[in-house]
Amino acid sequence: MTECGKTLRQLNSGAVSMEEVANRIVRYLYEHLINQQTGENSCALIRFFTTYPYEELKPELREFADGMLGNNSPPPQTQCLTLLASAGIKPEWNAWQTSKGHKAIPLVNEHLIEQSPMISQLIKQLGLEFGAVLEPKSTLFIDATQKTFNVFYVPTAIGSPYIPAQEAFVIPYGIQSVLGFGGILPSGNLFSIILFSKVKIPKDTAELFKTLALSVKVAILPFYRRVFSTASNSVNEEIEYLRFQGATLEELLEVYQHSALEKAEKVEQTLYELRKTQSQLIQTEKMSSLGQLVAGIAHEINNPVNFISGNINHIENYVEALSELIQLYQECYPTPHSKIENKQEEIDFDFIVEDLPKVLASMKLGSNRIRTIVLSLRNFSRLDEAEVKAADIHEGIDNTLLILNHRIKQDIKVIKKYGDLPLVQCYPAQINQVLMNIINNAIDTLLESQQSRKQIIIETKLLKGNSDSLDETFVGITVKDNGAGIPLGIQKKLFDPFFTTKPIGKGTGLGLSIGYQIMQKHKGTIEVISEPGKQTEFVISLPVKFLGATD
Repeated sequence: MTECGKTLRQLNSGAVSMEEVANRIVRYLYEHLINQQTGENSCALIRFFTTYPYEELKPELREFADGMLGNNSPPPQTQCLTLLASAGIKPEWNAWQTSKGHKAIPLVNEHLIEQSPMISQLIKQLGLEFGAVLEPKSTLFIDATQKTFNVFYVPTAIGSPYIPAQEAFVIPYGIQSVLGFGGILPSGNLFSIILFSKVKIPKDTAELFKTLALSVKVAILPFYRRVFSTASNSVNEEIEYLRFQGATLEELLEVYQHSALEKAEKVEQTLYELRKTQSQLIQTEKMSSLGQLVAGIAHEINNPVNFISGNINHIENYVEALSELIQLYQECYPTPHSKIENKQEEIDFDFIVEDLPKVLASMKLGSNRIRTIVLSLRNFSRLDEAEVKAADIHEGIDNTLLILNHRIKQDIKVIKKYGDLPLVQCYPAQINQVLMNIINNAIDTLLESQQSRKQIIIETKLLKGNSDSLDETFVGITVKDNGAGIPLGIQKKLFDPFFTTKPIGKGTGLGLSIGYQIMQKHKGTIEVISEPGKQTEFVISLPVKFLGATD
């Protein structure tokens, strides 16, 4: 756009009228806006319009304007939207003289403008009022800074009420988008270039044409009094031209500065998003690697634990049989105190018979405990659940608490207040990750707290909308601790990436940020309610039916 703008500003060299410069501009744009792969022109038609008083039009144009009003002449000062230049794919589209319907459109009043959707939208999107177009004033040129930097933009031309001739022009010639840009001349007249593009024009690209409007203004500025005339300028006209040229260049500089600031802000925002995405990817990769490690260890432990657990059942049967045999032996060969000597050692059969079941029960309890922990690790990681599944939220909370059990000291009491919940469609492992971050933070807070009665309350309930539809039903999960609370200034930053109140090396500042992203992905919410010095409450609202899932 910078290179294009530079070229457009130089197209007035040697010209004698605005009409000549306008023709150079539309021809340049038509020939240089091309598909680089095919070499085809991207625009089917490009036209240059300006408003001009009826009384100053060429006889041919006045006759055309009369025809549009039923062969009636408008008042002499009536502004007419006049076609100065045209370039397109058909031969008759390459000169204003061969145009059939747009040579000179009289703008008699606001009502007539409103009846032409494309013209009315063009004026509105350029930041102008109808009155300023109907009765142009030279002071508007100075006063209209920043108002004329907008563009007329129709992203989808087919079917648009703002683009006429749908059957005769838009559809047959494959018009995809329409773009117009322009501004105000020193006379107060409007000028505009309209591109009828055969390719889709994105919004970001459309906005880049703001600067081209000022480049075109610089190019046609010397001829704002000589639209069709070839007469030479007077000294006063030259002085006036220089004054307005200074204003235009100042305006152009302001737009470029504004554009540069916008680009700088976008670059800075992009870099921030890239850093955030990179850190989240690293964290996600770490969590994925940790999940694989956990799942692998759980799998390796699970096999020997199952072997031990299964054999304990057999040992119980063997012990029972041995106890009966010992009892029978004692009946046949009684000894004092139920003891016999074996290589100078006394064997207390009564104690063995009494204690062995206790030992087996302890082994069985430990084995089951290991199995429960392994199962919880596997359920928590859920690496096989990379798709939406129906999950038991209470099971996820219980698994999370079991994983964190080693951190929950004796003086921390966990109170569970579970409501009746249906199964929830979600990514279970991700929801477990959110719960672990919140509960883990609550534990950290309580470990540093001086409270005598430390407690974490986890409450669940069903939140219904205005109907019984699952689409409007949410599960509410609340995790509350009676720690020190969170200051108001910090509460607003809790979900920002890299923000942490933990010491260096202990917290990444990504836990709650990732949790926030996960809840957004599930179309749910997560918020914090805290009273500094008293308590903190994290509230999760999770849809029962995952909106992105397929039935």
